[in-house]
Amino acid sequence: NREPQKAEALLNQVIFRYPQWPVGWSERARLYRGTNAMKAALSDLDTAKKLAPNDYWISYDRGHILVDMNQKRDALDEFNRAITLNPKHFLSYVYTAGIKEDIGDLDGAAQDYAILVRLNPEYYFAFEGLGIHKMRQKKWSEARDAFREAARQAPTETSYALLAAANWMRSPPAATMRTGVPAEMKTFLEAAMRRTPQDSLERYVLRLYAERTGDTDVASRIDREKSLITKARMAYYLALYYDREGSKPLADRYFLTVKELDQKGIPEWRLNEWAITERGIGIKNSPR
Repeated sequence: NREPQKAEALLNQVIFRYPQWPVGWSERARLYRGTNAMKAALSDLDTAKKLAPNDYWISYDRGHILVDMNQKRDALDEFNRAITLNPKHFLSYVYTAGIKEDIGDLDGAAQDYAILVRLNPEYYFAFEGLGIHKMRQKKWSEARDAFREAARQAPTETSYALLAAANWMRSPPAATMRTGVPAEMKTFLEAAMRRTPQDSLERYVLRLYAERTGDTDVASRIDREKSLITKARMAYYLALYYDREGSKPLADRYFLTVKELDQKGIPEWRLNEWAITERGIGIKNSPR
């Protein structure tokens, strides 16, 4: 009821009367975390952990606090400990996957995303993470399937449909075709178009992928787009389209456009960085 001081006073009484009961300590730790008293929260969880060393939620909460304190490697150790206590609960894998990405253990992150989608197939962010890492590993069919599932669960997220399509074009038999679009892929994209606002840039990019025509119009619309996030995202998909069509200079141009827009919070940013590194291009080499 947003009365943290009264709550703390009551929890203090609980701990005073029942100091060997771990719940009192862990609940006060949650209160402290909610008031941004991270050191006090961690101290209470340390006590709770000693009292109940096999409690999954105490270990999970402790990992959460360590993330908040930016102690990522210690947090990873704690979440891994939570996983040994309950390997079938999905929440700890959410954090281990993210931390592994941050510290550069990309294969480890991919493995955790794969576990996540098995444990909780309705958590579509896991399919996003899995699809991204399958793209990094050039497992196009597996990436396509991951993004198709993400798109099914989050049908208004146009990026998932486009990522599925981008990988579809690289998957057999589409990968061996120079003309035409597989019928199933076209049906998938047309369904995504119907869910997308009529005159939006996203709709025009979806149509480009479905019909393989209209790239000049899309490029012009990207130049006029006001939203930097949308501009960066659609520039990435135009780069992928040109790359698939064999237009390397144009593909490089739009990969560099994404980098220059500097929208690090979107999933396309990481994919774009990998593409730039793989292609050996940089800002100074921009063909503009």
